[in-house]
Amino acid sequence: MPESALTLYKQLPSHASLDAYFRSGGIPVPHTWWVAATDVQNSTAAIAAGRYKDVNVAGGLALVAAANALNDFEFPFLFGGDGVLFLIPPDAVDTMRDVLADTVASVREWFALDLRAALIPVQALYNEGFAFRMARQVISPYYTQAILEGDALDEIDRLLKHDDRYRLGDEGLTGKADFTGFTCRWQDIPSPAGEVLTLIVRGDSAAISDVLAAIEKTYGPESSHRPVREELLSLDDTGANVAKEAIVAGRGQTGGLTRLKIAMEMFITGLAMRFRIPLRAFHYDLARLKEYQVISSDYKKYDGTLKIVLSGTSDSRTALLGYLDDLYRSGRIQYGAHVSDRAIMTCLLHSGSGRDVHFVDGADGGYTLAAIALKKQLLEKKEASG
Repeated sequence: MPESALTLYKQLPSHASLDAYFRSGGIPVPHTWWVAATDVQNSTAAIAAGRYKDVNVAGGLALVAAANALNDFEFPFLFGGDGVLFLIPPDAVDTMRDVLADTVASVREWFALDLRAALIPVQALYNEGFAFRMARQVISPYYTQAILEGDALDEIDRLLKHDDRYRLGDEGLTGKADFTGFTCRWQDIPSPAGEVLTLIVRGDSAAISDVLAAIEKTYGPESSHRPVREELLSLDDTGANVAKEAIVAGRGQTGGLTRLKIAMEMFITGLAMRFRIPLRAFHYDLARLKEYQVISSDYKKYDGTLKIVLSGTSDSRTALLGYLDDLYRSGRIQYGAHVSDRAIMTCLLHSGSGRDVHFVDGADGGYTLAAIALKKQLLEKKEASG
């Protein structure tokens, strides 16, 4: 894809925080662009069966394939636990049809999960009167996070799940997705304080700002409540998570050579981290690998809702949820929450651009189950308003 295709997004000013975004806002998504969206059908049942990591992997695979197809990893995207949403310019649409179709087929074959995928023209959303804005926030030198907002997001979700007009299957597939860059080499991340709270909050900008202030008050500063910290990261020596990477890397084949290659890479990485050996892979100094995971993690983001994963105590959770209940009863917010004792991290790397992102979710269902609780409150609000 020509470098100029995503120049508009790359040249947007970076917001230092969500509060800074609320003060200045974003720009309308170009009407010629398209929305790509995925989600795992029946993800709640899969999570109940203990397959939360499979759901996360299936939800995120389309994004690394898109980055490889675009030969870029600086385009607007967000991860929602069991799916992704990203924006592409019109000259990438035909390529992305094959990428998404093969991702759907691969997820079905490798993980026995049904992935919904859709390509929706932004103009179609504007024709129906929906608003759609975008902005960006530079999280690290290697990761730029999109900020997306507008009632178009609810319509995208409806079209993906309940309307066949833009849905993609794997019929007529003429190309293969490239999943190079997907990695799954870290153990689940325990909370040193006992709990991980996955939270989704919907409200206006003033309410979200108040929620962010309440998080600081109840959970402390970012350094104490962010779930990904260097001292908590351990390579997956059990092989449970690595097996999923092997399935993807081998395109469904988990032969010995693929597992051996991953094992050797992990062994070398472990030595580099332990003895501070100055080895490099892509843009990584392997001795500082944990640092890269921390600075490019997406534990907090905004897509018309605040999505955040917090590490803290049960007392902190009780105080925060009590405050959120007060905001809910006053009609200022709706929210959903899920509690676990650890977080999980799914890593995507695009070697060509030297960029990466580390998707963070609460274990045992995280964002997926929090979203169910949020939808219940939204339904209650709708019924109360007649």
